[in-house]
Amino acid sequence: MFKRIWVNSLFALFALVMGAAVSMHSAGAHDNADLAAHPGPNGGMVQMSGDYHIELLLKPDAVNAWLTDHGDVPQSTEGAAARVTIFGSNGARTSLDLQPADKNAFRASAKLDETKGVRVVVDLTMPGESPVQIRFDIPR
Repeated sequence: MFKRIWVNSLFALFALVMGAAVSMHSAGAHDNADLAAHPGPNGGMVQMSGDYHIELLLKPDAVNAWLTDHGDVPQSTEGAAARVTIFGSNGARTSLDLQPADKNAFRASAKLDETKGVRVVVDLTMPGESPVQIRFDIPR
């Protein structure tokens, strides 16, 4: 009987430790470094701030962004305001107002000399909410 209690206790301890490890991994996996390591569904870089994830895709002629919540549920951009500032490696700075497009997208036409190796700041204000800022370091 003692052996049976000891084995059950050992199994319970193992299950507790494994559950804690999985929980810690899940919580830690949801940060900007992890998000940036994997392209978003539209091929852009994903970062988060506040209640939102934003996927950013720079092209020489356009800036595209898509907005979701932390569960990857698309969020309406209707009535939202967004501005992107791109800091080039040569010191150039380009600021553009993004316009709501589609159900959860923002877009702006652009003439960008650089789309890789740049830093980008997106200022986002959703209707009735405080502004948030999302930062991107786009690799070369």
